Amino acid sequence: MAKPISKSQLGADTSLEPFLLPVTKVLETCSLAEILPLVRDYNPFLLVVDEHGGTEGLITAADLTGEIVGDEMQNNSINIDMKQLDNSQKKWSIAGKAEIVEINKKLGFQIIEGEDYHTLAGFLLERFQMVPKIGDILEFKNIKFEIISMSGPRIDRVKINLIDSKS
Repeated sequence: MAKPISKSQLGADTSLEPFLLPVTKVLETCSLAEILPLVRDYNPFLLVVDEHGGTEGLITAADLTGEIVGDEMQNNSINIDMKQLDNSQKKWSIAGKAEIVEINKKLGFQIIEGEDYHTLAGFLLERFQMVPKIGDILEFKNIKFEIISMSGPRIDRVKINLIDSKS
């Protein structure tokens, strides 16, 4: 379908039916050994169904990679997203895309995770109520967040300082 779109061959009244392909379905009880050959056959995703024919979810190649590689690759990603800036563990540079759950777990923070966001950038956007700019600062509990890198409207990196609660 990408070729006709790129060549402007589709109009508002063009039927999409010729471009639709059937999705491959797998039972929720299938093993990795059964699913892997299906993904190798260039199925972009597999529809998981239960014994009653109801939809349980989707499986992508990324899902399978995560199952095969395990948590080690995810932990490396967490370490890349979070860089300690001093020896006292009070200053950190953290990627905006870092998951709040992982930040809280690794650093012992209590940053609130909302229904509409799960990343540090999402938390900050919710608190700022606008797209911040480099240098903008937000204080929450005993944590000072400073925007240190942006990519358009996206928060790339945030410097975090733990504030002593002696005051």
